[in-house]
Amino acid sequence: MKNSTLLRISEYLLDYDYDLTPNSASEIDSAETLLGFKFDSNYVEFLLKFGGCFVGVDVYGVRNSSFLANYNIIDLTNDFKKEDIVKGLICVISLDGSGNSIYMNENFNIMIFDHNNGTEEILYNDFESMIIDCMG
Repeated sequence: MKNSTLLRISEYLLDYDYDLTPNSASEIDSAETLLGFKFDSNYVEFLLKFGGCFVGVDVYGVRNSSFLANYNIIDLTNDFKKEDIVKGLICVISLDGSGNSIYMNENFNIMIFDHNNGTEEILYNDFESMIIDCMG
């Protein structure tokens, strides 16, 4: 992730009074092992520095700020994988306001699956683009 993006995230988070819970490298490694896929390096860097938190969008990690709902990427991903309707899903990183999964595919694109009509759509080409856009 670009240094300018990391600085922007840090400044954005100053406006929120909640605890950050950075994830450890071993927690991330364990999650990758359990889910069977290596995460995007920008997402890993985000989790190592900030953990799961709100940056214009909820971004879930292995552990999260208390501001987020009590989900983690392992449970979210496994719940959506059980339905076996989303192809290419490697890691659910967020939910939209309607309960649709926002996830990374194997190309690290940020996708959304609309459960009402059964369609997938690319939201962003990569994790960093999503963060920059969501912070406004």
